[in-house]
Amino acid sequence: MIRAELERRPLLVFCLGLIVGLTLARHPIHFLFLLPCYWLLTGFRSRAWLTAGFVIGAFLGPGRPPAMLLERTPVRGDWRVATMPAIQPFGQTCEIERDGVRLSLTYQGSRVLVKGATIRLTGIAKPVKEGALAFFEQRNLVGRVDATESEVEIAQEAPWIYGLASAWRGRFLNLTARNLSPRDSALLDSMCFHVNGGIDDGTKDEILASGAVHLLQSSGLQAILIAQSLFWLFSWLPAPRWAQILVVAAILGLYVVATGSSPSILRAVTMSLLAQCAYLVRREPDWPSALALSSILYLFWFPGGVYEVGFQLTFLAVLTMSAFSTPVKWRPGFEAWAYRIAIRSLRSSVVAYAAIAPLIAFYFGSVSLVTVPIGLLIAAAAVPAVVLSMAACALPISSLAGLGLKATAPLVWFIDSVLGAFGGPGLTVRTPAFSGYWLVLYYGLLLALWRPRARQP
Repeated sequence: MIRAELERRPLLVFCLGLIVGLTLARHPIHFLFLLPCYWLLTGFRSRAWLTAGFVIGAFLGPGRPPAMLLERTPVRGDWRVATMPAIQPFGQTCEIERDGVRLSLTYQGSRVLVKGATIRLTGIAKPVKEGALAFFEQRNLVGRVDATESEVEIAQEAPWIYGLASAWRGRFLNLTARNLSPRDSALLDSMCFHVNGGIDDGTKDEILASGAVHLLQSSGLQAILIAQSLFWLFSWLPAPRWAQILVVAAILGLYVVATGSSPSILRAVTMSLLAQCAYLVRREPDWPSALALSSILYLFWFPGGVYEVGFQLTFLAVLTMSAFSTPVKWRPGFEAWAYRIAIRSLRSSVVAYAAIAPLIAFYFGSVSLVTVPIGLLIAAAAVPAVVLSMAACALPISSLAGLGLKATAPLVWFIDSVLGAFGGPGLTVRTPAFSGYWLVLYYGLLLALWRPRARQP
């Protein structure tokens, strides 16, 4: 059964080979993962897709992490801003690069840095702080720079698309700051644009302990909400579907840039657009194939992303939810609609939790016991809060936008209350350190539980 499903999806087979190939340089033993795949796939075409993905991955894969700076080093010259700067209480943080060298920059100044801009920097690069080595290696960063306004000069402005995305984010942050309390605006900024610098450490700990990070920081869920809201709005206009898809794709592209191009958002945007294109040609979307294509495009763009925790979590969550999803029989009426939403949400939450809990335990050493109920409670308020706040930001009149944002205050208060009640460390379980290769056994057993979905009329 699994063999037949895989051989029907060459993109998924290619993606699996690509992932193995990308990790080969740092973990040569991963070559052994191909053996069960070759045994499982009997068709020549499927094995060819697997081999092609593996060879391309091995060619593109990141090598050994670059050598880190061991001492303070003067830095001068022009550097390109490589990531959308994150807004923090102490300034802006981003990655900069030049001639293949990447540094982490913390900028304390009044200028708003934009991805794609070229800055003329005069400063001192410092060695990596203790405890941050793994993250720096994952991002191929070799050191860090702290710079003030006098040490940074804009040598070349960013391309207009990056500037437009930054302006969208800046307008939203300004509106929330003027119309909501600091605590509420910080949560809403995080939910909509991944700007979590205003959230205090205690609330951050509650978010991590609750296991609801994907709801309280901009992720694939927010991208899907924006996409579905736009398609619903455009469905009332006398415009062809292909034109609607192009407009929504442009808006979602700006959102991807504005939020920092995270793996989950890129994947959600790609899958949403692929699903709409499938309906355009009167085909039912195949979510595993859409997931595979979005992952392939992301890994071609950033091969080092295969080591990102966010990529691994979202890939496993989406794959298991699409594999283990079961349809709920359609019935007319509001009550039947609410029942379908509740059942689908509960099933998706349980399946996703079963998929990512071991990986969370591996990386963070703890697992929340209440992720599923907390997630459902927070989602009930986060979904309307995100839709309402993004709609308010689109209003051209600031006073009307402010009223829309103020309407989200009760929803944000509810989210904050749930975090305060159930987000403490007492509802988490500490797990001992273990080898990541034990995860292969776990996911193999999870895969053995899978059965083909029977389509209902």
